[in-house]
Amino acid sequence: MNGLTFCVAGLHRFALVVYKQASQVTDAKITQIFVSKTERKGRQGRKTRQFAEQMGWGQPVAGNFFQAEWDEAVPAIYKQIGYDGE
Repeated sequence: MNGLTFCVAGLHRFALVVYKQASQVTDAKITQIFVSKTERKGRQGRKTRQFAEQMGWGQPVAGNFFQAEWDEAVPAIYKQIGYDGE
């Protein structure tokens, strides 16, 4: 997951939720509910709880959140970590 924000993107909220998996996640299961990381279609209105149910996971065991916003220091950070925007 990329926690770095895009230029002029404004304030973003990120939530990290950890689940204990009852079994291995298969490619077939992921393909069934896959959302492209390059398109907006299918991203709006997605619910973490619904995704967890589709994957057969139970209740979350841990979680955290943070907010991030673009500022002038971001290009230097990108360069420092070798991030090219892909």
